[in-house]
Amino acid sequence: MAGLVSGTSQQSQAAAFVDDAVSTSVFRAGAASVASIAIVRAKAGVATRDPIGSGIVWDAVGPHVLTNFHIIPPLNGTNALLEVTVTDAANGTVTTLGARVAGTDSIHDLAVLQLLPRAGGGPGEAVAGEVAAPGSDVAAAPVPALAPIRLGTSTDLRVGQAVYALGCLPSPSSSPQTPVLTTTMSAGLLSGLQRSIPSPVGARIYGMLQTDAVINAANSGGPLLDSAGRLVGLNTAVGRNQTVSARGSGVGFALPADLLADVVPKLIVYGNPYGKK
Repeated sequence: MAGLVSGTSQQSQAAAFVDDAVSTSVFRAGAASVASIAIVRAKAGVATRDPIGSGIVWDAVGPHVLTNFHIIPPLNGTNALLEVTVTDAANGTVTTLGARVAGTDSIHDLAVLQLLPRAGGGPGEAVAGEVAAPGSDVAAAPVPALAPIRLGTSTDLRVGQAVYALGCLPSPSSSPQTPVLTTTMSAGLLSGLQRSIPSPVGARIYGMLQTDAVINAANSGGPLLDSAGRLVGLNTAVGRNQTVSARGSGVGFALPADLLADVVPKLIVYGNPYGKK
């Protein structure tokens, strides 16, 4: 299920300038590239799933999903697992897959997840919650046909242009066996360039985009798109432990696309932003 969500009252002035035909076109172009990320923990023998944020389908080869570092909890030494729910671009079906952390850049609040194939319960059938083990006799169910995001550039962005923040959450009717997604979008204006915010590790992230489109914990890690449906930034919610003064200000931030184009391939290949093992 997909829904188009307008901004809050803080965004009403910006929303008044949004063209309906453009915004719905942007939504159609980007919705299939947005993923929902959840953490799964066993409590009293029962698996509980908690949504932790959104992600962007970066490529179909890994396949890899890009998100924020700060939404990924520590996993080592725990029984917690990551799950990513994605949309099959070929037929619109929704599938939940396991994931592993392929690379991180805590200074820039970036994390890349690699999606893992599930064990097949039959030809093309995936078994919820079961990942195919390498070298096992159990056939792996095929990964859905994903729609990687269209990468734009942040070089020529101008203050005052329209931008659109997408996010993805499980629907209340969703279950591991029959996942259902609600994809949301808020519209706003690009209100600032070359801003800075605190990173999850205490340093500052420079060159940030500022917008009055709604960016919060739910769509953090999702895409910020331009009017052509191209990725110009990664939504980055400023956490409560990073700054309290920003809460309620109606200001959101996004990592610029040119930074993503430089760092993400290194995270995929090397696991770090430095370009070496």
